[in-house]
Amino acid sequence: MRYWMPGVLLFLWGTAPGEAQQEAPGHGIRETVASLRIGTQIRIRDRSGTVVQGRYEGITASELSLSEPGERRQVTAIDSLWVRGGSAKKGVLIGAPSAGIPSALFIGFLAAGISETLCDDPPDCSADGSALAVAAGAVAGSLGAAVGAGVGAAAGSLVRHWTLVFPAAARTPRPHWRRIMLHYATTRASVADADPRGGLRGGRLGLWFPFRFFAIGPEVSYQRIGSRIVTNYYAKAPPTDYSPSPRLDLGNTSVMTAAAAARIRPFGGWIQPYALASVGFRPRRTHFTESEPCPSCPPATLGPSGSLIVRTTVAPWIDWALGFGGGFGIGVDLAPPKLPLAIGAEVRRDTNPAFVTIGLNLGVRW
Repeated sequence: MRYWMPGVLLFLWGTAPGEAQQEAPGHGIRETVASLRIGTQIRIRDRSGTVVQGRYEGITASELSLSEPGERRQVTAIDSLWVRGGSAKKGVLIGAPSAGIPSALFIGFLAAGISETLCDDPPDCSADGSALAVAAGAVAGSLGAAVGAGVGAAAGSLVRHWTLVFPAAARTPRPHWRRIMLHYATTRASVADADPRGGLRGGRLGLWFPFRFFAIGPEVSYQRIGSRIVTNYYAKAPPTDYSPSPRLDLGNTSVMTAAAAARIRPFGGWIQPYALASVGFRPRRTHFTESEPCPSCPPATLGPSGSLIVRTTVAPWIDWALGFGGGFGIGVDLAPPKLPLAIGAEVRRDTNPAFVTIGLNLGVRW
């Protein structure tokens, strides 16, 4: 007995002060609340399991104070602490690229089209048009990103939620269906009555922000949809006097898109079928080149009609058209939960102009 009694006394002497100290807010909780502003809405659970909620008023050596409607409370034995806040940061991360990327590409394409349209010597305009497109796209993208960030922050601040700040929650891997994905697709178009000499290849880039059963985000694309042949008469003075020797011109058409898109995903496993829809701006560029004389073409007497186009120059020329269109389709992604990559395939039907694309997808998730 004389051997274990001192040990028991030493144990009691060593643990009793520690138990008493646990009743006061510890060092960890002090570090946590040091960054809180007075008036922040908090929720506390003490070691007895009681949950209280109110506005943070301060902390002393022995207790944490918070105010509830009509009373002020002090809590000592704190088990966990939550803080109520908004999602402004997440709103910025979603809003900035969602507005900035489409703005940059749309204004860049538009600037390039205006430059080529106003150019008197098309072969020498490509460098100037590219520089203008890059500059205009950079400015528009920056402004769009700023506006999108502001709107996203404002919208996100309205979405309130509780966040556990003490004890620090163990960081768990984000569920694979919640990962943001940068998505690229290489596509091939199928267009009725299109001449394949103009090319049918293209690409599409999207940034997807996921939710439980759907995802949204901006999307941009460039797609060549083949060529069409038109009869081109060159106007002389007066304008109703046309060249007696028309030519057949080959027009290579490309379609650019800056759109907002949405996917519906009924399943969150590593095999993810989906349906999608998009809507946005769709500039169209047709580069006409002289192909060959057409002595057998009928003379033009009433100007452009059907496939007849009247131009005032015999040089290669570019026609721009700004439209508003969309698309819808279906696809499937293979997204193993433990890998940051996803692959898949997609079929999409686009409008204005109408064409169908088949794409192979590659996504990077984080």
